[in-house]
Amino acid sequence: MASSLNILLLLLITLSTILPLSSQSPPPQNATHLHLYFHEINVGANKTTKVIAPLNSTDSGFGGIIALDDELREGSDTTSKLIGRAQGLASAVSQEELAFLFTANFVFVEGKYSGSSLSVYGRFVLASETREWSIIGGTGQFRLAGGYIVGKKLSSPSGTLLIELDIYVL
Repeated sequence: MASSLNILLLLLITLSTILPLSSQSPPPQNATHLHLYFHEINVGANKTTKVIAPLNSTDSGFGGIIALDDELREGSDTTSKLIGRAQGLASAVSQEELAFLFTANFVFVEGKYSGSSLSVYGRFVLASETREWSIIGGTGQFRLAGGYIVGKKLSSPSGTLLIELDIYVL
């Protein structure tokens, strides 16, 4: 009888440490929405991209790798306030279309989030008008961040890429 009671107590203690109490709730999450513009310059003295491995001669460019240090600005104009940089890599990953795996840190250099960053990951098709990326982490005020980014490609002069970003961070 004492042996059965000991086993029962041991089982209850084990379960109480494994199962969460119903009164516990997840920590509160703060939601942040940022509206920025992604400015990429592919020509001239102030280029924000550098080809690491050239895009191959096929239509898809499969295998090419590009380093990025693009600007994140408050507005669509190139003279608007610089808020941060999108620093990372874009790798051509499709054999059928010009599609990239995009991985970058959005590093904030100005404003409320200066010194913080977001880790961004996802796929984008160059010809697509919209793209969506995952936020998979962050630093500073964005530690343990999650969320997503929706980008809308805007008309750009030749040799540039302008994307309007809606950034949703938890």
